[in-house]
Amino acid sequence: MVNKKYFSFHNLAVFLLIVITFVVYFGSLKNEFVWDDFLVIVNNNFIKSWNNFCQLFNKSYLTSPSQIRYLEVINIGSGESSYRPVVTLTYFIDYFFYKLNPWGYHLTNLLLHILNVLLLYFLIRLITQNNIIALLAGLLFAVHPVNTEAVDVITFREDLLCFLFFVSSFVLFIKSANSLKKRNLFYSLSLFFFFLALFSKEMAVSLPLIILLYFLLFRERTGIEFTTFRKYFLGYSLILAFYLYIRFVIFNIDEPLGRYIADNLYINFLNMVRVAAQYIQWLVFPINIYVALPENPARLCYSLFDVRVLSSLALIVFILILGIRAYKSSKYLSFSIFWFFITLLPVANIVPIVNYMACRYLYLPLPGFCLLFSILIFRLFNVYSFRFFKITLVILILLFYSTFTINRHPVWRNDFSLALEMLKIYPDNPSVHRGVGVLLERAGFLDLAIKEHKKAVALKSDYVEAHNRLGCVYYKKGLIDKAIQEFKKAIKLDPSFGEAYANIGVAFIKKGLYKEAVKYLKQGINLDPKYVFNYNNLAIAYIELGRFEEAKKTWQKALEIEPDFETAQKNLNRLKEEHLELFKD
Repeated sequence: MVNKKYFSFHNLAVFLLIVITFVVYFGSLKNEFVWDDFLVIVNNNFIKSWNNFCQLFNKSYLTSPSQIRYLEVINIGSGESSYRPVVTLTYFIDYFFYKLNPWGYHLTNLLLHILNVLLLYFLIRLITQNNIIALLAGLLFAVHPVNTEAVDVITFREDLLCFLFFVSSFVLFIKSANSLKKRNLFYSLSLFFFFLALFSKEMAVSLPLIILLYFLLFRERTGIEFTTFRKYFLGYSLILAFYLYIRFVIFNIDEPLGRYIADNLYINFLNMVRVAAQYIQWLVFPINIYVALPENPARLCYSLFDVRVLSSLALIVFILILGIRAYKSSKYLSFSIFWFFITLLPVANIVPIVNYMACRYLYLPLPGFCLLFSILIFRLFNVYSFRFFKITLVILILLFYSTFTINRHPVWRNDFSLALEMLKIYPDNPSVHRGVGVLLERAGFLDLAIKEHKKAVALKSDYVEAHNRLGCVYYKKGLIDKAIQEFKKAIKLDPSFGEAYANIGVAFIKKGLYKEAVKYLKQGINLDPKYVFNYNNLAIAYIELGRFEEAKKTWQKALEIEPDFETAQKNLNRLKEEHLELFKD
């Protein structure tokens, strides 16, 4: 006779969550590498050799924004500008098994998402002691469209891993508070997972506040006094302090990673209020989810009395008041609301970040909405006794969200599908046209690439990066004079833009104007002394000018910076064969 326990609600719930998540996200397995995947995985040597493993723990791990500006990638670190070694370790493992087959990397993301769905189910079940609410929350999290960006893009895996360790740490904290025999074990494991969460993504810094929120709301359930809780909290605080020291002192990049909107704190606040309201709309009614880019200055809000700011602020204040008032009548409701806002704080651009708005930022805050929504649905169940109505309502809601999720997968299929989506959303955005131009250039459609770059500079005449890339495409077509003109425009607009000096130096070498090449390449080295291609090209110019000793020293300098730079090593060896007398010392 079959054991009835296998047909329990719990086992059925787990089975249902796994199957539905897999079915809804199966389409993501067809996707290719896209966006930052090329920087971090495809064109980067870092993850392709276990010899680089030790670099996870030193500053050579980091890749500065100035290095990322170059399309040619050669041993510039992990491709990450923030210290996230746990994430990079998973890329090492994926590359070991799958090399450059994107299917394997997407499978890892899907499996992580399934794990997170199950974890959320266990967490909500642990907090509410209600199987129905936990299952509803898990299902909603599994199929919600806002998660597609985090799951479908390989290099947004940091959100999946941060969630995995964040929620694991929180679950273990609750278990440690509820247990006497295994309290120390659960607490130690909770601290360990918090450590992993922090080194997956910075958003994990909000966990101590979530733990404090849980203690304040459900203190009687924890069975620990405030004095004991302070000792608990100290452990999380010490790990957080250690992380902040590592992140901002040891592994800090001198270059700014982000900025306030319009470089103004007040305008930044006004527009981040709008962003928060947009997030809430996406959670409830995700019909217009899009890939967020920096907004056109004309569309930004500059006054508190702008109707867009006032309406957004009113919505946020209303929800916060609801969370405060629900403290006594429905602590679960209060917990869900404050979970959303607390976990959103690290990406609220209080400390400037690269992208002030992104759909993937909602992956960790989403459980707050899922719990809130599930509680409301559950209460509706208690109002209506008609079973068919209850089940139909839940199925329709899940189908609604699932349909949008499934339709989002083709957007992330490859760079071209993403480019078409962005052109549709931002037809007048110069950075989009430049981005599409880069994609077309990469694919070899040079005439079309020129067309897109020209659109970019037509929309924004002082767009330095677009002038520079337009020059690169002209160079590839053999139109050297036109290329030099564009590089000069870029340098005139921004004399500190190192990439243009590198490119114009190569263009002058192509024309045989070696003295001009030396002048610009030296300036490029002064601006970016770690970019080894400049040294290689400068040495080539020296060779053509008969300055062999300077060429030797320049290649040697390149190899000091990058010992594995094969091109420089081959050129130096050739010079040694032809001019042995230079190496007798």
